[in-house]
Amino acid sequence: MGRRVILVLSMLVLASIACTLGTPSETGVVTEDIEVRPLVLLLAPVNGSTIAEGAQVTLHAIALDSQMGVARIEFRIDDVPVGEAVSDQEGGQPTLNATGTWQALGQAGHLVTVEAFRADGSSLGISDVSVNVVPQPRDRSGPPAETAPPTEEAPPPGDAEQPDEPPAGAGADQSPTEPPPADTPAPPTAEPTAFPGVDASVTYLELNVRQGPGTNYPAVTTLAQGDPVTIIGRSADNTWLAISFDGGAAWVIAESVDFTGDVGQLPLVAAP
Repeated sequence: MGRRVILVLSMLVLASIACTLGTPSETGVVTEDIEVRPLVLLLAPVNGSTIAEGAQVTLHAIALDSQMGVARIEFRIDDVPVGEAVSDQEGGQPTLNATGTWQALGQAGHLVTVEAFRADGSSLGISDVSVNVVPQPRDRSGPPAETAPPTEEAPPPGDAEQPDEPPAGAGADQSPTEPPPADTPAPPTAEPTAFPGVDASVTYLELNVRQGPGTNYPAVTTLAQGDPVTIIGRSADNTWLAISFDGGAAWVIAESVDFTGDVGQLPLVAAP
């Protein structure tokens, strides 16, 4: 905007300088003064501007008339006056700057017009631009919209995680697991007194002895291949055996010992 004002003022200075025109005469050069034509220019807003509704728009205009002077500048929006500037000199002045503001209301295109007047009320020119008022942009700093909590979906058939089979001789104790125990480890299950127990020995190189019939139960100790154990019961699915341990019962995976009898004949022992 500043560059446009400088350009306009430069044009005014250049136009006010008399230049020499005509043909040579006996006494020298014939000169004529160039008449400066009146000028009205709307500097702001810029033509084609997009403005958010409710914004304060700066209006800026300049008018020049070196012959009769500029007495008043009027701003109009859609031909409705919204502000003016009046010269403080009687009869007007050669150059008059005017500024004002307009609150952009109405989501539509608007015509911004500036008109300058001489002291006698005659118009010395009009300048106008078109602007477009649009809705205020949405405030993205507020709280996010509420969303429904995600629903749990059952896994498709075949995607359930399957227990790994223990490698031969590696001492793994994988098997179908029971629900996880409480956060505080439970003591070994009390040893049944009605069943005397069956002697057996460990076949794994290293075997975890657990508090319950499942790998999700914590280990209470480990046994090595050949260590003797006394089997005192079984789990409901026959995959885990309860052994006598520390005055109670602990659990080992059934295939980890050399018991060859009928597992179904062993008494059921409840999981801790």
